[in-house]
Amino acid sequence: MFKITKTFAFEAAHYLKNTANEGCKNVHGHSYKFKLVLCKPELDLYSMVVDFTVVGRIVKSVVLDNLDHRMLVPAEAKQVPSQFIVVMPPQPTAEVIAKWIYDRLKEYLPLLESVEVWETETSSAIYVGEEDSV
Repeated sequence: MFKITKTFAFEAAHYLKNTANEGCKNVHGHSYKFKLVLCKPELDLYSMVVDFTVVGRIVKSVVLDNLDHRMLVPAEAKQVPSQFIVVMPPQPTAEVIAKWIYDRLKEYLPLLESVEVWETETSSAIYVGEEDSV
């Protein structure tokens, strides 16, 4: 099995309604980083899993254009209309953001195995697609 990874970054603010960390209940920002893992048993005609440039174009249009410099809010915040708000039910934790990215990219990148999102340098969450978790 061949695997490739590609890492991206975006800036966003968020807050959490349900958390033991009182500081996270306030609006705050992160320099998020996320890594995609794509896998394939055989290489293509160009000896690649998939061209990194193709992955980059897809991620920019599907994910980065929608998350970068946005406010990520819990589901209860839907009453705040803005083109800069992204609702992430139940709330925008690193785990939820990883699945949100995975769900939007899987259609365009069928070889996608997992998405890892770093909220800080030392804290990350990984979402592995259900068909890949066995």
